Formats: sequence, C-alpha cells, structure tokens
Amino acid sequence: MKCIKAGTTIRANLPQPCWIESEKPVPELFAFKNRLVNVCTGETLNPTPRLWITDAGDFDYDPNAKCPRWVQFLEEAHPNDPDAQNCIEEQLGYGMTYDMQFEKIFLLLGKARAGKTTILHILKKLVGARAYAPMSFNDWMRSEYSRENLIGKKVLAFPDVRLRPPKYYGSAYDPGGLDYGSIQMLLNISGRDTSPVGRKYKKAWIGELTCKVFIISNDPLNIQDPILLTRLVMVDFQRSWLNDPNKDDYLRNKLEAELPGIANRCLAAYRRLLDRKGFIQPASAARLAQKVAAKTNPLIAFMQDCWVMDDKAPGPLAAEIETSFEMWCEEHRRADLLASYPRSNELIKAIKGIEAYSWLRKVKPHGQTRRYPGIRRRTKDDRQKEEKAELEAELKAQEAKVPVKAPVGYRRF
Repeated sequence: MKCIKAGTTIRANLPQPCWIESEKPVPELFAFKNRLVNVCTGETLNPTPRLWITDAGDFDYDPNAKCPRWVQFLEEAHPNDPDAQNCIEEQLGYGMTYDMQFEKIFLLLGKARAGKTTILHILKKLVGARAYAPMSFNDWMRSEYSRENLIGKKVLAFPDVRLRPPKYYGSAYDPGGLDYGSIQMLLNISGRDTSPVGRKYKKAWIGELTCKVFIISNDPLNIQDPILLTRLVMVDFQRSWLNDPNKDDYLRNKLEAELPGIANRCLAAYRRLLDRKGFIQPASAARLAQKVAAKTNPLIAFMQDCWVMDDKAPGPLAAEIETSFEMWCEEHRRADLLASYPRSNELIKAIKGIEAYSWLRKVKPHGQTRRYPGIRRRTKDDRQKEEKAELEAELKAQEAKVPVKAPVGYRRF
C-alpha cells in the first residue's frame, strides 16, 4: 500500500488546475462534462486524467447552445438597461474562472424577490457545487477553522445578508455593520493577499484564496470601511416579483435547462471584460452607490442630506457648514461626531478628504467673507424632485413587466 501511495499521490500544494507530469498551472481551463475549454480563447480539449482539477460544471459544453429564457429574464429584471445586464454576465463569467486580477467584490442589492438569489443559484450551477462556498457574516469569523471550506473555491457567496443595526448608548454610538475581522478578510481575499487558513487536525494552509465574493441583500450595507467601498461593483434590482401573479414559478428549472447557453454568454462576457480591462459600474446603480457610501461614512450622509452640488452657487460660509453639521448631528443623535470635529476647519478638511468633494476650496472675493463655492443648501424642492425621479423610475420598471405564462403540463397553485 505504501508503494501504491508513493506512485499515485501528488504534492499537497500542487496548484489547480495543472498538468500532473509537468506541474504547469493552467488556470485558464474550465472543465465541462464532455470538454475542457480555455476561457480566454474559447479553444477546447478532450477530457484527460492528466489534468489535476477538483471542480467542474455538471453539464456538457455546447458552443451552439442558446438561452432565450435567460435573455428574457435579464430584460425583465433590468428593462432597457444593457449595462446592468452585461455587468451581471461579466460577473458570472469572471466567477467561473480562477482569475483574481480585477480585485472586486460584487453586490447585488435591491427589492425582495427581484431575481438576485436566482442569479446566485445559476452561478452555483455554472461553477459546480465543489467550487461554491456559501457563508454567513454571523459565523464565518467565529473560529480559526471557519474558513477552511474556502480553500480551492471559485465563489464565496453571502446570500440574504443582514448586518447589525446601529445602536445608541447615551452619547456613545455603535455604528454596527461589518465587524473588523470581516472587513480585513474581505480585503485580503479581494486584494489577492497571502493569508493563513486554519484546518482542523492539519497544518494551516497558506496561500492566495481564489474566491470571487458575491453579497446579496435587500438594503444598502453598512460596510464601515472606505477602502472596501472602492472595491465594490453594484447592481441595483428595482423590479420585484413579490405578489406578482405573472411570476414564473418554474424559472429556475427553465434556466437550469439552458446552462450550456448561459455558460457561452458568460464566458463571452468574461473575454469582453479582459479586452476592456475592468468592470464598469452600471449607471442605474449610481443612486445605490450613494446610499452605500452614506452608510459607510457619516460625513457623506451629512453632505447628501444637507447640501447639493451647484456650479453657480456662491457657496456657504464655513460657519454655515458647521452650524448645519451640528443640527444634523443633533437630529441623528451623533454627539460622537461633534466631538470628532470640534472646529469648522477640521470638519471641512474631513469633507474635502471625500473623493466626491475633493474639489471643494475656499474663495475670498474682494471685500467679502471667505466662502466655499460649488455647493448650496438642499431645499424642499430638491427633495421633491429626487422623490419624483425615484417614483418615475419605479413606475417605469413596473410598466416594463413582461407577463410570463406557466409552461404546459404544470399547474400554478
């Protein structure tokens, strides 16, 4: 038995996928049931036992396969928004690979029953169950062995995320949100840092995790870290099938039948991503990005609530900014922020440290007091216009609903 083991066992730290004889890594190969496909070029190879790989798609490769129901689903979820549709397929195609060069984390946020979990389900089917690791922020940092399941995985998924809400303790304030350990680990994974991963009854594994992180939630997340914020690619889901009598109860079954066609589209999207050398955040997610940024940094929330960018505005005095900040802190019970920025110059310096307001400069016209042109106080009319725009966007999404009939042979209960 020892002789047999000596002749058949490969090195424990051999990267995958790779050729066993030469130990040359070939991370560009994806294993289907019937073919090996180069995700970068589209070239195919016959399956061979000389390739060391532990995950594969559970369906055949068909270069001519189509997926009309998948295309229809994307149009239903994001009507007249090709940027959002393309971004979703690029994320799924990127998730099918071992590539980590873009260093991004993907947030699918929006209304309930909007198709977010369906997309995550299809991603699991595309990469295969052995390459998919579901986790929860509540327990993935609980012990040193909690992340052992991430070794060798392509996708790390956090479905239906709920983070700790903020709490007030008199003058003290707990912002809640992601804990420090989770923030550090997400930065390490997305940043391709070499990290130790504890394994029960074994030596710790040390290396770079190849997990693409997908986070699903109904509400903007309080991630509590400005650097992590720069690594997010968000897609906003505003079209909901909750209580919709026309919803397709057999959607997942139909999409699973189209996996070969979906894989073709997603791998083509990945090659498009390589040519462009980066993700493009959909314009429809701009408002969502502002909400997530406001959750992360209270100064961003203050500027969004109280001030509006206006090139023609003469700008407020430093004292006016300080006064509005004091009123905002009192309204939101953030006495801790007042202690952090006791003087107006410290407050304005911190505001200028925000990328969206880095251009803010004081100007002193002849014979007048110093002002900060380019911003003005937010008015009631501004809020009404924003609410009207949100309502129009929601109505547009509702008008774009496409009725879907139940398939023949099934009965809707």
